[in-house]
Amino acid sequence: MTALYKQIQDDLRTVIKDSISKSFPTSKVIFGFENGTEPTGTYCVISVLDYIKTGLAETSTRANPVDDHYEVWTNIPYEILVQIDFVGKDAGAMSLECHTRLSSSYSNKELSMSLNVGLLNMSSIRRRPQKRDTTYVDIRTFDARFNAVLSYTEEIGIITRVDIQEPFNNTIINVPPL
Repeated sequence: MTALYKQIQDDLRTVIKDSISKSFPTSKVIFGFENGTEPTGTYCVISVLDYIKTGLAETSTRANPVDDHYEVWTNIPYEILVQIDFVGKDAGAMSLECHTRLSSSYSNKELSMSLNVGLLNMSSIRRRPQKRDTTYVDIRTFDARFNAVLSYTEEIGIITRVDIQEPFNNTIINVPPL
């Protein structure tokens, strides 16, 4: 499941980075849990706050066997709550750009759909300046809810025959696969 977690993180970063890349092509998009030095200039911080499973897993089989097994594909729908912060002197402009493009840009919606990450809704943009050493740093934030389908494959064996024991005379009937 680690691969699923990493994939959804990468997909969210890609969608959010795309929403600000036109006006702020050099700005960093980082996750709140990453260690390291604080980026220079205005940057974006993504914090995934909640994964809400919104339905039952759907499992389907593939029609063709792969070597000596079948693969079962499982899809699980989730709603993901993400807090998006913008830090720096251009935080207001960057947050408005992201907020607007996430909700209305055709190319951003196409990218989201190709990654199986869809925007459901967003909160308003909130201003929350933060005191640092000798000055205040401008920070803007909003929450966004995305839906996503997390998928994985699992290997299952192939049934090569079925033996049925006849109840009246104890003979075994071999039934080959169809």
